[in-house]
Amino acid sequence: MILTNSLPLWNETALPAVGEDALLFQRFVRDLIIEFEPQTATDTMLIEQAAMGRMRLHRLWRTESALAQRELSRSTKKNVR
Repeated sequence: MILTNSLPLWNETALPAVGEDALLFQRFVRDLIIEFEPQTATDTMLIEQAAMGRMRLHRLWRTESALAQRELSRSTKKNVR
């Protein structure tokens, strides 16, 4: 097992986008490392990529939701006039 007492093991430059919670991301990666106990550097890299993918997916969902709300607001305003 690669894990040592010096968590985190992941590349700390792999942080979420500006405005996202870096600490939340780091905790998520740490939890995945603890859960899956990576045996190799490749295992650790795959965990990092999974965490980054999850953050991107959540970012996409937030963006879609914001765009849908904006469109709904615009169409409501147009119908009121």
